[in-house]
Amino acid sequence: MENEIKDMKREIEVLKRAVEEIKLTMDIEPEVRPEYLERLRKISKGKHIPFKDIDDLRRQIEG
Repeated sequence: MENEIKDMKREIEVLKRAVEEIKLTMDIEPEVRPEYLERLRKISKGKHIPFKDIDDLRRQIEG
């Protein structure tokens, strides 16, 4: 039983190393759709009102 556990632990370590190696060799970043990037650009260019804290925001909203 102990030998089986040790073997399993070794196999797990081998698998972990293999996964790390694959991560390094592959670009696993998900692609972002162009529509989403355009939407982000529009949001970042939008009109923004700065405020210091929630009370300042409340004053700006309530006028």
